[in-house]
Amino acid sequence: MPDAFHLLADGTELADQALVLLAGAGIAPLIDSACITVRSGFRSFTLTIPAKRVEVSLGDQELQAWQGARLVLRTRISPGRNGSTPAGDFQAGPFKPRIHYSSCYHNALMPWSVQINGHIFIHGFTSVPDYPASHGCIRVPLIGNKPSRCFYEWVDRGTPIRISTARNKFSPNGPLRS
Repeated sequence: MPDAFHLLADGTELADQALVLLAGAGIAPLIDSACITVRSGFRSFTLTIPAKRVEVSLGDQELQAWQGARLVLRTRISPGRNGSTPAGDFQAGPFKPRIHYSSCYHNALMPWSVQINGHIFIHGFTSVPDYPASHGCIRVPLIGNKPSRCFYEWVDRGTPIRISTARNKFSPNGPLRS
């Protein structure tokens, strides 16, 4: 069942919920916002779900998605030209469409869009050069391992997003290059 797994940035296989159900385990409704209970026969265990956060380094042109201490996604990005991508602390949403068309720039297609501030989105794009190229949005690749779709499906409305102009000193492998 190869489609039931997704590889995280560190190579860890993440099982799809459908795989857990096919294996005969049941997943109980959330006890609170950070825990779920998995039951199979007489056995059960509770999983604590770590908080999600996103860090975008404009200096490295890189997006990192974290769940607790685990790096879930790491991808190159292309931010806005001339400092048009705002730095600061934001939250994902509230607008989060699979397909969006820019109301500012000639109805440009913006798949897998996650709003971060007004007309500024993180979204998939066919061209993600290694220099700032957009009008302010953060472009994420549509091709390869499809990081734009993975990010869209992983991020929740309200997930904290920090956008920094500095280089990411915590990146263990240095900045990504295409």
